[in-house]
Amino acid sequence: MRPLTEDTPKPLLKVQGEPLLAHQINLLKSQVSSIAVTVGYMSEKVSSFALQNGADYVINNIGGGNASWLNRSMFRQCNFQILVITCDNLMSVDLADIEAESRIKPRLSYLISRTSGPGIKGDRIHQTFSRVNAISQEESVDSLATGLQVINPGTLSTNRRFETFHDVWNDLIGSDLLFESRNHPTEWAAIDTPEDLMAANVAKK
Repeated sequence: MRPLTEDTPKPLLKVQGEPLLAHQINLLKSQVSSIAVTVGYMSEKVSSFALQNGADYVINNIGGGNASWLNRSMFRQCNFQILVITCDNLMSVDLADIEAESRIKPRLSYLISRTSGPGIKGDRIHQTFSRVNAISQEESVDSLATGLQVINPGTLSTNRRFETFHDVWNDLIGSDLLFESRNHPTEWAAIDTPEDLMAANVAKK
C-alpha cells in the first residue's frame, strides 16, 4: 500500500470516510462479547484508535507473523471458537448464522469463502463435502477465502508454534478440523493496493 502507508498504518486508511479498522469493529461489535485487535506497524496509532472506537484490548504482535499471537498461552488454553477477521477485507455477512453454524460442532474451525473466478489473487479452498483438504493459490479453484474465519485455538497442536495462518490451516487440516462455512458474504472487497482503496471509495458514491 505504499506510499499511502508511509505516514498512516493500513488499518487506518479510510474507505467511505471510515478507517478500515472501524469497518471491522462495527461489523463485529453487535455479535461478539469482546474485540481484540492485533497491532504491529505503527502500533501506537492503531492501538489508540482501536481502544477509542470499540475494541476491548490490543495485542502487540510486532515482529511476528499474522497468526503468531495464537502462540500465547491465553489463546492456546481457550477451548472455544473465536472469530478472526483481517482489516483489509471488507464484507457484508450474516455473523449470527456463522455463530449458529459454529455452535453445532464447537471443536471445528471454519473458513468463510466466496465464489471467485480467475484474475483475483488469494487463498483458494480445496474441500470435499465442506471438509477442507488443502489451501492453494490455484485460480482454477472457485472458493476464495475472504479473510474471515472461525478458529478454535484449543484444538491446535500443543507442541507446534504458528507464524502464518497457513501454518494454522495445515495443522487443522491434519486433524480433520477445518471446514468451509455454509455462509458467504453478500458483498466483499479486498483492499490490497492503492487502486483497490480508490475503487472502494468510489464504489458507492
